Amino acid sequence: MSGWRLPTDCAGAALAVGAFGVAESAAAVEAAPQDAGNLAALGAAVLEAELFILKLCR
Repeated sequence: MSGWRLPTDCAGAALAVGAFGVAESAAAVEAAPQDAGNLAALGAAVLEAELFILKLCR
């Protein structure tokens, strides 16, 4: 997708839907993209948000 910048756009999109943990983790990745811990935290936050959404759909 042309123009898509991760994680800046990821953080903005996460804020738009209320996924504040994802937005916070994406901002940390933006600040230190070389930090594997930040990337792992972003993955965990995305998974947590996904599971929350799936629970709402039950």
